Amino acid sequence: RLFGQFLTWLQEKSNSVFVVATANDLSGMPPEFLRKGRFDEIFFVDLPNFTERKEILKLHLERRSKTKTADIDVFELAKQTEGFSGADLESVIKESFEESFIQNREHISTENIAKKIKETKSISVTLKEKIDNLKEKISKMDIKKAISIGLFFVIFSSFSGLISLANAGLVDYKSGFTIGIGSIIGVYFGVKFGHKVDKNIQKRLALGLYIIMFILMVKNILF
Repeated sequence: RLFGQFLTWLQEKSNSVFVVATANDLSGMPPEFLRKGRFDEIFFVDLPNFTERKEILKLHLERRSKTKTADIDVFELAKQTEGFSGADLESVIKESFEESFIQNREHISTENIAKKIKETKSISVTLKEKIDNLKEKISKMDIKKAISIGLFFVIFSSFSGLISLANAGLVDYKSGFTIGIGSIIGVYFGVKFGHKVDKNIQKRLALGLYIIMFILMVKNILF
């Protein structure tokens, strides 16, 4: 009865209410929830990438002590924690601080935390089969992948640069228009199909593109 009332409210609510919900396994959700008018969009949030892990580590380190963790190499720790969830990362930092307190150490080093990382089995290891099955199910459901807010800052900085160069009279509008259209098309296809392409293939394609750009740049400079 409660389930039916909630569905009816989702469909017929007249107030400006924005409903957000999370689920660990969407395959177990009743299909009535997922149609338009109830939850209009569904996004898949994967395990944190390198940049996100770095920010999560910084957050938990600074929350506990800025002085004790001033010399920690977050970049190195983020490299060592691929496949770790946000909860895994928090647990690593928490246990490092507890060990530091027990051993009466004044500071925590990168090596102390790296040791805890090696002792920790991440969720991608302990629940590997379940996560792989979940990703396979999601790939068949054509769910959108959540995009980092960093994309907004890339677009914002691009427009800022354009305005600055335009005011200085340094903009070639014809070339700029061509590059702008190409960038928009690239972002569109990246958002739409990026989650369907294997990450290793994405890295190889990006590397190939950078090499081509570098070769063209050298050619223009030397020849």
